[in-house]
Amino acid sequence: ELPVDHKARRYIENRQLPNTHKLYYTNDFQGWVNQQLPNKFKKPFKEERVIIPFLNEDGTMYGFQGRSLDPNTKMRYITIMLDDDTLKVYGKDAVDRAKTVFVLEGPFDSMFVDNAIAICGSDLTTSAGMYRDMVMVYDNEPRAKEIIKKIENAINQGLKVVIWNRGNSIKDVNDMVLAGINVNKLLRERTFSGMKAKLELAKWKKI
Repeated sequence: ELPVDHKARRYIENRQLPNTHKLYYTNDFQGWVNQQLPNKFKKPFKEERVIIPFLNEDGTMYGFQGRSLDPNTKMRYITIMLDDDTLKVYGKDAVDRAKTVFVLEGPFDSMFVDNAIAICGSDLTTSAGMYRDMVMVYDNEPRAKEIIKKIENAINQGLKVVIWNRGNSIKDVNDMVLAGINVNKLLRERTFSGMKAKLELAKWKKI
């Protein structure tokens, strides 16, 4: 609904985010948050952010992320929970429990993946058991020791994981889409578990 030259709309369209997902905009993020949670920000100041809502299956909002439109900000994402006892999950309102659910780290990446959720700011394995069939999808960073350790832990827990192909040097799903890669096809091809996952991980780490 924003004008075609609006900063937030340009940002979303430049990232080619699907228009099937609910996104909102505010020019006063901290002021808007204080309307939801009084005095959350003690000294609020105005800043523009895209709002990414976390919705339950019934459509009620229990949290949200604010993505800054300022390229120089030190806090690109701010996550606010209206219910502190609920796991930070984006996409619960849209997934089909009867199908394979892909679990990613960020909401924007998850928007490009069929039947996906995002675990915002937590290890993906915290979602284990939420759905019947799940696949953990980490960023494509074979030299990042922290990510390798997380993948190893997921494999050891008996979970399915995506191990990226060695010829792909693009870090995240959104950038892969921008490069013309069919990410849904690639994710299905690169899903492994058990010993096969360990073998693929060993090859991936050598990049």
